[in-house]
Amino acid sequence: MKKIFLIPIVCLYFNLCLAQFQEKVFPNIPNLSNSKCVWGDINHDGRQDLVLMGEQPDKYVTSIYINDNDHFSQMIVPELIPLSNGSISLLDFNNDNYLDLFCSGIDKDGNKHSLLFKNINGSSFTKITSSFENVNLSSHTWLDFNNDGFLDLVLSGLNDKNQIITKTYINNKEESFDSQEYNLAAIYSGSTTSIDYDKDGWTDLLITGKSEGARRICYLYRNEKGISFQKVIELEGVTEGDSEWGDINNDGYPDLVIAGYNGDSYQSKIYTNKKGTLQFSQNLSVPLGGCDLEWLDYDGDEDLDLISIGGVNNTSPKTVLYTNNDAVLSNSNIAFPNVFTGCLAITDFNGDGKADIFISGTQIPEGPKSLFYTNNYSFSYENPTPPTVLNSTTNYPNVSLSWTEGSDDISNPSSLRYRLKLGTAGDLSELYPFYTNLATGENLLTSQNGLSGTTIEIVNLSEGKYYWAVQSIDIAGNISELSDSHTFFINAPISLGEDLNVCHGKQIQLSIPDGNYTANWYSKSKGEIASNTNKISLSITTDDTVWVKLNKDYGGVVYDTINIFHHETPEIDLINETYSCPDESISLNPITNGTTWTWKTFQNKILSNNLNYNLLTTEKDSLIFEVQSEYGCIAKDTSFIFINEL
Repeated sequence: MKKIFLIPIVCLYFNLCLAQFQEKVFPNIPNLSNSKCVWGDINHDGRQDLVLMGEQPDKYVTSIYINDNDHFSQMIVPELIPLSNGSISLLDFNNDNYLDLFCSGIDKDGNKHSLLFKNINGSSFTKITSSFENVNLSSHTWLDFNNDGFLDLVLSGLNDKNQIITKTYINNKEESFDSQEYNLAAIYSGSTTSIDYDKDGWTDLLITGKSEGARRICYLYRNEKGISFQKVIELEGVTEGDSEWGDINNDGYPDLVIAGYNGDSYQSKIYTNKKGTLQFSQNLSVPLGGCDLEWLDYDGDEDLDLISIGGVNNTSPKTVLYTNNDAVLSNSNIAFPNVFTGCLAITDFNGDGKADIFISGTQIPEGPKSLFYTNNYSFSYENPTPPTVLNSTTNYPNVSLSWTEGSDDISNPSSLRYRLKLGTAGDLSELYPFYTNLATGENLLTSQNGLSGTTIEIVNLSEGKYYWAVQSIDIAGNISELSDSHTFFINAPISLGEDLNVCHGKQIQLSIPDGNYTANWYSKSKGEIASNTNKISLSITTDDTVWVKLNKDYGGVVYDTINIFHHETPEIDLINETYSCPDESISLNPITNGTTWTWKTFQNKILSNNLNYNLLTTEKDSLIFEVQSEYGCIAKDTSFIFINEL
């Protein structure tokens, strides 16, 4: 992202800092404490809207505010319950390209809730009936755990029985969820986040908070290819805090900041990701509790800075904006109103391409505040470019997608993240959540999101033709154009069965199930032998290879091949006429290359299974000699016994 920037004069007094970040007042946005907040383009108008949860002195608030450019107007959602002590997020759980809303917490009457609302074309929300446990002191994260293209939910907190839980809910693609147990640490008053920290194409999970016995934990779980979570790293646990992933050193691997109370003191720590191993790198200068953290590039210098709010010793509120200098965060000394027990949300809410800041929380002694700050730094970005080489490898019913890195004029391409667009038509992405407006190309979510690697496996796709493309995202949240659209086919395999051993002249039938396709048949010896039929009949006189080609109605092509091994019938050398005197003992001794033998009468009575047959002649007789090869080929000959009269 090529940029031009001018660093303003360093602040010496708070009022001068307003030259760098200017406070903007929106009277209808409520002042809140104990708040949560998130930005997203809810109504597809290209502007970032705001969702708020928190407390006023006389009531709780959960509200949606639509950005009308110079003011915000509240969207009325009758089923949206005012909550506090919870968490909120915007996501696309049903892949319709509209941002849905999830919130959890406790209402003014002490009832706990976990609520999912579906966005109806950007104009309203409707509540989805779900089996989610109701929780407060909660945290959650949405991730595609099993790589089926639909977001699943990990939810933590205190449930209706005040039990500590962490539950995983798998999205069944029908606007409902199934609870699954993955032996995750149960926590409350903590943070639950997800990211592909090791860039293996599967989203991993970080859980930190208060567990049983008030024990503070912090566990990183690796996603074992959608089958289980494996705890791989244990860090110092904190509660009443936050954790956020961001690539502080632009090496392409997400790094981690964690802040909160460890039971003895307040901590704010940076862990650097060394290709899948987290290493402590820095204590931040102002350790905080009751805090919130957000990454941003506020000064346009192509690396992630950090802003934090919280309480020093959980009492004195503090807002700190850290500047990134060669992957080391230092206090910028840019002054903001100090708040704690609140939230931060970063976006470009005025459309000038720079990171603006929303701060909500408690000031002392002023009380609850909600504050907007527009970024007045002088710089501009050029958007990154998308990947140019895309590859797909299918293995029914899965596909592995990969792409080369996009490019950015200044930033390391390894620091780019990616959005995947995947659908059954070129203008759809109904098979993977895509946070870019499909109609306009506008950014729906400017928060840190996207795939950290350049490969992903999507599983359990139905048979058909699929269209996909990839979009680059830089560290500031700017998006590229889409790459060229590519296609792949998911084809259910067909089988003609195992290779066949067939005796000379035998008729065989080959067939495949009925379906939406045309089938053409070919053989090595004869070329095309049949068309537009699902079965054929062949008389085998030589070794051959037969294959069928299915042209699916969606454009896919499927082949299967069967080898046919021809076998001659066994040879028999048998004296066909034998003359004997009455009551004489004779021996019939045929010569054959068959492997099993049977002597029997014309009435199919079996006389012997030996090669040679001895008998006492008493009258004229007729015998059948039958032999079979190791491949089941059968030959027969007849021996006639004649009695000479004395």
